[in-house]
Amino acid sequence: AWRLIGGAELLAALGLLVGLWLSWLGVVTAICLIVLMAGALVVHSRAGDGPKEMVNAIGFGALSLLALIVRLITV
Repeated sequence: AWRLIGGAELLAALGLLVGLWLSWLGVVTAICLIVLMAGALVVHSRAGDGPKEMVNAIGFGALSLLALIVRLITV
């Protein structure tokens, strides 16, 4: 599962980069990343992890939301 999640994150990073030129891809990728990070938060909370373990998912989720907002404003 870790390799699959890591692969999805690498594809998302590539999608955001290419999304600088293809706006629709940037929007779709940002939405997918937000969903992925929300899933990460659910898994962390079910595992009983505290905020320290969730900080990466929260940070990347917030950055993905920011990328989505900026991409939607500039379309």
